[in-house]
Amino acid sequence: MKTFLLKEKDLGFFPDWEDIFGRKAPIYLEIGMGNGEFSIWLAQNNPHINVIGIDVSKEIIRKAERKVNKANLENLRIVRIEGAKALCKLFNPQSLMAVFMNFPDPWTKKSHKERRIINDAFCYLLGDRLEIEGYFIMATDSLDYANYTVEIFEKVGVFKSLWEKSIINDFPGYYKTKYARKWISMGLPIYYIGYKKMKTIEIPSWVKDFYPLLKLEKEEIIMPYIIVEIKEDPKIEEVLKILPKGIYERNNKIVNYLSFYSKENEILIDTVVVEGSLRQRFFISLYLNDHKLKISIHEATDPDPTYGVHESIAIIFSYLYKRFNELKILQNTCKKEIVEELLKQ
Repeated sequence: MKTFLLKEKDLGFFPDWEDIFGRKAPIYLEIGMGNGEFSIWLAQNNPHINVIGIDVSKEIIRKAERKVNKANLENLRIVRIEGAKALCKLFNPQSLMAVFMNFPDPWTKKSHKERRIINDAFCYLLGDRLEIEGYFIMATDSLDYANYTVEIFEKVGVFKSLWEKSIINDFPGYYKTKYARKWISMGLPIYYIGYKKMKTIEIPSWVKDFYPLLKLEKEEIIMPYIIVEIKEDPKIEEVLKILPKGIYERNNKIVNYLSFYSKENEILIDTVVVEGSLRQRFFISLYLNDHKLKISIHEATDPDPTYGVHESIAIIFSYLYKRFNELKILQNTCKKEIVEELLKQ
């Protein structure tokens, strides 16, 4: 059976959706697709559009995939990916006609509200990715979340409410998901928020700090590695002793080398990098062979090559550089400015 599930790794950055769908058509995105019924309804009732449904949950995507495959709609694809991350790396500016969110987690506890997907930075990001007159619609059972969302959208200044009222309870033409049907059957209200993009927007630098993937230019999207020549030909145990351990924080980025694993000619470092809202965990490999040492991301992991990921490689190189005499760089895809800055310290 044909599968309509696309893998984030295969899509890379800014995929050609026209090529993927085999045609050019307006793109409608559902963030948090649940069991897939809304995206299926959207695609079935609008054959002139291309629909993309996304969800971060592996289990949810697994269940949705079965429904989507059974529906067999050529204008529908699904991807397992977090919503803001998808906007950053899968869609160019002004490439989306509509974005939908049905019952996102409202994170009602005061201490949890920073976990909400909608925030000031998200609205700037959404405003950049939507076409002019493209729109956003959200359904929620939380009046607090609805009011909060309206407040955020009104602050940005490029959106206009789709309706006279900022929040409505009756939306006859809108598909009612399984969750919505259950809520309505209990006599409880649903709150709909809708906004249209009226003008272009420039993404501020603080938003790019919050979403570090926005800092990557197409020509910069390359995984970092450094290959060096070491005349001393050290043992792997000697290299292991001098490697950085623990947490390194600089330029609003946190690199944490959690644990180390070694064998005859290789060291694996379990690494976490935190930049803004993005947290990535991966393995760094140090492979020693015939006076050459390669510092790279292990092939079993696939982080996005942000500045922090480059820095995690450069920090290790800087420790080796300060320890071994006549260390010679043979190949380097790590950002030059990061390496040079660390070597000066």
